[in-house]
Amino acid sequence: MTPTTPATEPAEAPLTENGTYFMAGYKKQGWTLHARHSSLRTWSWSTVMVTEDVCFGRVTEEEQALLDAT
Repeated sequence: MTPTTPATEPAEAPLTENGTYFMAGYKKQGWTLHARHSSLRTWSWSTVMVTEDVCFGRVTEEEQALLDAT
């Protein structure tokens, strides 16, 4: 089994005294997984995105600027 390596250092930060925000990224066998989770007392939200690294290798500088702006 190939080990999973962190793409970004996992980080957790308080949103307010009643919530937290967690974000992490991992790389394995040419794929990158990004995960985020936010929680407050009344709701929680999680997102996960997995991309094949070769796909983002074809992104132009203009397209990357659009992605970075969001």
